[in-house]
Amino acid sequence: MSSLEDRRWAGRSHPWCVYTRLAAALALIVAITTHRSLGVQALIPIGVCLFFIIINPFIFPAPKDKTRWATRSVLGQRLWRRRENPGWDVPSISRVASALAYFVALWLAFENQLAEAVLLGLIALGLKLVYLDWMARYHRRAQTA
Repeated sequence: MSSLEDRRWAGRSHPWCVYTRLAAALALIVAITTHRSLGVQALIPIGVCLFFIIINPFIFPAPKDKTRWATRSVLGQRLWRRRENPGWDVPSISRVASALAYFVALWLAFENQLAEAVLLGLIALGLKLVYLDWMARYHRRAQTA
């Protein structure tokens, strides 16, 4: 891989990167709820989660096998984002709905409503998985075309 962008996409497409990124997003929700009980020390679990989310694409190598679902979902995202005139479609709506649900989950976590935050985080995760599945199928169709 020549550029930093290519390296980031290569790492992001490793299945462990995909799955740990999804888990880290949920862990961040839980970490944020600790801010009232831990005070300033809550910055440690929050910082660890954020740090991991940021470095995650760079710590995994490019996958050797590009047939796995998680790998195809990330490679499909890269292809999807290069399209002209993307418009609104089911994957885009799913991605936006997932992001909105996740931001509300983060806000609920900040308000110390752990159960509601985790529930909304799981809904966001479900919507993200729908999006990733669309991207994996898009990648497969693009490879066979």
